[in-house]
Amino acid sequence: MAWRFKASKYKNSCPKFPKKEDWITDISTGRLLQSFGNHIKANAFYMVFNVDNLGGGALGILPLNSTGRQGPDLPLLSAHSDYVADFDFSPFDDNLLITGSHDCTVKLWQLPSSSKNLKNSLNLNSQIVCTEERKIENVLWNPAAEGILAVSSAESVRIYDVSSCKKSLSLDEHSDMVQGIAWKGDGSMLATTCKDKLIRTLDPRAQTACQELKGHAGQKESRVSWLGNKDMLFSTGFDSVRQRQLFLWDLKNPSSPVCTHSMDTSPGVFIPFFDDRTNMLFLVGKGDNTLRFLEYTDRTPHITDVAADRTEQIKGAAVVPKQALDVMKGEINRLILLIKNAIIPTPYIVPRKSYREYHADIFPEVPNGQPSMQASEWLAGENKPLELMDLNPSKRAPLTLRAHNLNAPGSNSITNASDSVDPSKEKKLLKCDSSAENEKKSTADLSIENNKESTINSCTENKSKPANDLSENNKELTVNSTENNKESTVNSSTENSKVKGPLTPKSQRRASETIMQKIDSLNAAIELSHSPPPQRKFQKGNCVLDSKKYEEKDNDVFSDNKVAEDAKTEHSQQTRKSCNSMEETKNSLSEEVRETKDSENENSMKNDDEATPSNSSCTEDNSTETDGKASKIEAECNSKKDEKECLSETPKVPNGAIENKICKGKVKEETPEKTVPAKKSVSTPSRFINIRQLKFKHLKATTLNKEHHIENLKNLSRNIPGESDLFQVNQKRCAVPLSTTGGCVAIFELNKPCRLPDCGIPSLQHGTNVTDFVWDPFNDQRLVVACDDAKIRVWNIPEGGLKDSVNEPEFMLIGHQEKIYFVRFHPLAKDILASASYDMTVKIWDLTTQEAVIELKGHTSQIFTLDWSPCGKKCATVCKDGKIRVYEPRVSTEAIKEGTGPSGSRGARVVWTLNGKFLVATGFDKMSQRKLFLYDAQELGAPLDIVELDSSPAILVPHYDEDSSTLFVTGRGDGTIFTYEVTHEAPHLNQLSPCRFSNLHQAISFLPKIACDVSQVEFAHAWRLLLTHIEPVSFKVPRVKSNFFQDDLFPDTRVLWEPALSGSDWLSGVDAEASRISLKPGNMESLSKAPTPSTKQKKYDSTDPEIFKTDEMKKKELIGAMTSKLDVREDPLEQDLTEGVDSDEWEE
Repeated sequence: MAWRFKASKYKNSCPKFPKKEDWITDISTGRLLQSFGNHIKANAFYMVFNVDNLGGGALGILPLNSTGRQGPDLPLLSAHSDYVADFDFSPFDDNLLITGSHDCTVKLWQLPSSSKNLKNSLNLNSQIVCTEERKIENVLWNPAAEGILAVSSAESVRIYDVSSCKKSLSLDEHSDMVQGIAWKGDGSMLATTCKDKLIRTLDPRAQTACQELKGHAGQKESRVSWLGNKDMLFSTGFDSVRQRQLFLWDLKNPSSPVCTHSMDTSPGVFIPFFDDRTNMLFLVGKGDNTLRFLEYTDRTPHITDVAADRTEQIKGAAVVPKQALDVMKGEINRLILLIKNAIIPTPYIVPRKSYREYHADIFPEVPNGQPSMQASEWLAGENKPLELMDLNPSKRAPLTLRAHNLNAPGSNSITNASDSVDPSKEKKLLKCDSSAENEKKSTADLSIENNKESTINSCTENKSKPANDLSENNKELTVNSTENNKESTVNSSTENSKVKGPLTPKSQRRASETIMQKIDSLNAAIELSHSPPPQRKFQKGNCVLDSKKYEEKDNDVFSDNKVAEDAKTEHSQQTRKSCNSMEETKNSLSEEVRETKDSENENSMKNDDEATPSNSSCTEDNSTETDGKASKIEAECNSKKDEKECLSETPKVPNGAIENKICKGKVKEETPEKTVPAKKSVSTPSRFINIRQLKFKHLKATTLNKEHHIENLKNLSRNIPGESDLFQVNQKRCAVPLSTTGGCVAIFELNKPCRLPDCGIPSLQHGTNVTDFVWDPFNDQRLVVACDDAKIRVWNIPEGGLKDSVNEPEFMLIGHQEKIYFVRFHPLAKDILASASYDMTVKIWDLTTQEAVIELKGHTSQIFTLDWSPCGKKCATVCKDGKIRVYEPRVSTEAIKEGTGPSGSRGARVVWTLNGKFLVATGFDKMSQRKLFLYDAQELGAPLDIVELDSSPAILVPHYDEDSSTLFVTGRGDGTIFTYEVTHEAPHLNQLSPCRFSNLHQAISFLPKIACDVSQVEFAHAWRLLLTHIEPVSFKVPRVKSNFFQDDLFPDTRVLWEPALSGSDWLSGVDAEASRISLKPGNMESLSKAPTPSTKQKKYDSTDPEIFKTDEMKKKELIGAMTSKLDVREDPLEQDLTEGVDSDEWEE
């Protein structure tokens, strides 16, 4: 056990903070955006850091030994058009800097060879390494192989060979955003941290994930670092209660961390720096003012706290390479701390009595800065150790700037941003891109036959599009040519397509003119082929024309369906035989033109424009005539009722469309498409086939008089999250959030409308921001408020309302670890409350015991909303991951059904309809259009109905009235309430009259059904929250006999303002249905029982039964009178008197 008492060489190391005059001050780092980078990096000669110039797209560059005030003379590198997220110095070339930005590009920069060349505005040589589809988050060089770079973007990690400008490897093992990457000391392995809370070790050359470790439970960023060449990892992150953690992992036992070191609850992300030569570990928290120094040992407890030193608030940090340390002063490590508008170099000194001599016992050997292998060797699977060097100044060469230049690529590898590029040499510039541009250049010598095959294959893919797209564009190709012409054309084009050696500019021009003439002649032939199918033909010159079609009138084109069908069949057979050869010829010629144009110089390109195609007069006449006839055929197709007849005709293809619109190969048969729900516009709903009688079609919203308004409302809070409804009312009072400090919620009595005072409004004070609130549906005096401190406060409003402000709730519910999204009461059971939080869990509380009794799991992202089913057994949620989940909390904490919901990430809502048969979700599509989606609650498959509204950014908040099956939807800042009637038959969402108001509202909240005045045919009653006042709104249906109770509009309603069962009974598995009552007032008669009005007898009736005739009798008399007036002619007809010829004469 003697090792326990063995003193560490470095335990007394301490930071030596310099005086303020030795700081680097007056640099513009005041506001830096959040990123996964460290904001500052250093090598043995330079330091580079983020600045807030140019929107974060610039970097500051200074020599490592800089001190003092910089001001406007700070050298700036305008690196990117967007924020620079991460950057890194090459470990083997002090001149090379790699940068990754939110503009989706990675650039390589060549720094000046001397710090004296640093100027205020740098114009350095640069090179684009790659361009990704998403923002770049991390860039990191391989510590052993030269030119190997790791780049992380969104969920992927790519490995680039920068020396040869080529993407080598791709790692797509992550399910969420990659937050940090780290190379192993020997460069063989890669470790990543991800937003899905997993730590992965990857073998890049095998492109596989070796191990997955269950990382930190918190939602914030985590980091990872290797322990040199050991199979061990450090990781930093947060636990579920926001406490910062440090984990030590042994990859031989990845099930759990070897050591867990818990810190404080500061929100700063820990950046770990581990020195594998001295086992010193530094933890620097972003936003912290403490610099932590820890030591690692091979034995328990593995991690030991050594010191924690206070300094300025830190924005970022970097470690200086060992070669740049002043070893003759005992400097064992040096950190560079980036603070607000300054940089503090912080050396760690090992105290010794004298520094006259070199202390070899505290300075182990370190890598000498030379790569152990080249990129090609590393990609081939080799692993070589790095060469080491002694830091003794007497045994090593003086420190000089290293410039390896990545295996000395060509002179075009890094281009000067200030140099003008010659257009003729622009293609020779080296540009690394993930799209493999170099591979395209290397295959430029392929034969034209291969190019023809690839073109035909690509066209075959285009041809596989749905047939209705082809019919919409009216592009059906037919070719009327003989077999001899086809064969001769194909043979000639094939011979001409062969390239025999390099062409001179003159021969190139001739070849281009010849090919262009052939293409134009083919265009004319294909245009000519789009005439209607031939029936009776005659020949004019070399052209075969269809005389019958050209001679008939337009209204006779579709006169004989049978002939048209026969002609269409014959014509389509000819098309299938001839279209292939003509189009292949066209493809080969197009490829020749493309190859020829690439090899021509500027003069030959100018001469190409002078080439004109030679078309015969017969072709021109026929094409003009065909244009006219084709337009007439299109007009008739549009006027026909039968769409199949219209599709059978072959309209003309426009001139020049052959390049992009031609269909190559045989015509594919139409395949049925998947059924997609039709999108309906709000303004023009399509309800033409089966017109459904909607009782609430003409509903009308009326704002009550000002005497019922609550006016002079001030300081309305508009910062409540979108998951909240913002405004809640019950039968007695309403709750409104205020923007004053302390998270205040004002309570107003609805039966006391008035003009509010300018100040001093009594309110509920929470001391923190309010996120959501809701009234207890069974207790008009209880209000539940959710706050961003993860607590739920339950308030009891005294009878008569608030007299003074209150800051002590009745009790609080504590159990969530993160800010709460929303709270929802159970519709039937008393004291049952559901809440959702940023910790991606839904908790169900029993307010009688004040405890969370059920916790629903399975959400992978932000929870937008929750709604209880009408029966109270299930609940549905919509998540940011685009999923709708249905839970049965008493049966399982996992979702029993899951389906695809709205795809937008801006917010969504869900509501049960038609007694739980359907789910209606409101949300956004990918184009930010607001939409309604109706799903079958039993299957959660594709939406049964989709209604598109508008492009407003406000989240649609739905309210469903189950008695009338009416859905009300509106959003914050809207001036319209959209209404729909939900039905069992398709289309399920039937638009009703929208309710438009003269001013915009912030929210709307509905009262229970018992609050409606049914004597005025009021089926819904709500209150609108505006910026300055609150007003009631009545929704009515116009009726003729309004003095009767409209029992067809008002069925027996469920009593949802009284509990159907207790919370304990519901939790024990008991189910109960809400009782129903009739809304019929006692002094009104039902419309169904209203007496039918009797026919009133005429006072004077002059009808004579003897002469009275019915309508049928009158009709028969009229027909008989008209028949009697017709003349019966017995004279011979005129043709009977005409003398004809014998039949024998016809034979002659």
